[in-house]
Amino acid sequence: MPDGVSGQLSRKERAFLQNRGEIISAAESIFAEKGYVSTTMEEIARRAEFAVGTLYKFFENKANLHTEILHTKLDQLEEEASAVFESAGRPLEKIESYFHLRISFFWKHQEYFQLLFQETATTVCDSRAGFSPDILERYETFLNRVESIFDQGIKAGQFRPVGKQILALSLEGLLHFYLIRLGRQESPRRNRKEEKQLFEVFTQGAIS
Repeated sequence: MPDGVSGQLSRKERAFLQNRGEIISAAESIFAEKGYVSTTMEEIARRAEFAVGTLYKFFENKANLHTEILHTKLDQLEEEASAVFESAGRPLEKIESYFHLRISFFWKHQEYFQLLFQETATTVCDSRAGFSPDILERYETFLNRVESIFDQGIKAGQFRPVGKQILALSLEGLLHFYLIRLGRQESPRRNRKEEKQLFEVFTQGAIS
């Protein structure tokens, strides 16, 4: 919450936001532990220490709660990535910063990524747990911003002229499967040397 905003809210509004946040936090933990399909609203209510009926005052159903978690984390990722995209520096420097930002974001939000990978690792899943159109639209917008940085780099002669979409999808694919591998490990440990080598492998094929 931005500085100063909390002081402008009534006690009732502050309590509402706090309770809502506690529900989201509890749901995120249980979704990560058990998966979307196996999680119930009753379990979330117990973890958050609320009555089940109270949950439905905040969220219409489990799918709505699941989507809200994804939106919340997308908000955070977009804010951090925007700072990188809008910073001074050459396109290659921005792409490298973005690459390490995505990995750092994983380490800060491992429960979220466990939840995310459960829903994207296979096409055989409960359709209600699938990404809503607005989530997919936000991802496409985000991907377009990555493409625009590659486009700038292509025009500046930093990246091979193979097409901004190809470069963006190649980077996203590399990040996605690397983070999936980490997310599936029982006790993953960060390896910064490995991260550096991974980016070097990408740039060997992407740099002009």
